[in-house]
Amino acid sequence: MTRRSRSGFTLIELIIVVGIISILAVVLIAVLLSAQSSGEVAKARNFCNTLVPSAIGKWQEDTGKQTYDYPRSGINKEKEYFDGTVLLYEELVTKPNSSGKGAYISEDQYLKGEHKGKPVFFDPWGNCYIYRNFSAKRSRGASETPFKGKKYNDTYDIISQGPDGKMDTEDDVYNGSN
Repeated sequence: MTRRSRSGFTLIELIIVVGIISILAVVLIAVLLSAQSSGEVAKARNFCNTLVPSAIGKWQEDTGKQTYDYPRSGINKEKEYFDGTVLLYEELVTKPNSSGKGAYISEDQYLKGEHKGKPVFFDPWGNCYIYRNFSAKRSRGASETPFKGKKYNDTYDIISQGPDGKMDTEDDVYNGSN
């Protein structure tokens, strides 16, 4: 009886190859997710540290404001910060566009969202940026600042609440952060 030689792979060889490919795929996915996360943090830092300060500088020049004057901000009756963000969007995008000057921050550099029907800047995780102006004069008789939470700067804060969407946590990105 003669034995025929077979060509092809054994079941064991196929299982080993599939296992190796699976391990490589898992490692690749982990690297890609990490890179995506780093990219989102970089986008938020760029918005907070470069785009908004530059836009505010242009706003100050165009409106004749001093270097210590910033767009107004505030909180609503529910003690939410989003009113400041609505006002910032209005000053840096809506008003310049309606006057024909063009927005101080181009639309391709941020995510546009809405809060209570008003346009606002969204961070890469789909949360509204927080804007608080500390340089604005308080009304007479006001004994406390209307803002709660950590104060990052003496003039104004522009804050992304990070991937967790919660204020005052270690993943927050704000102007002046590295």
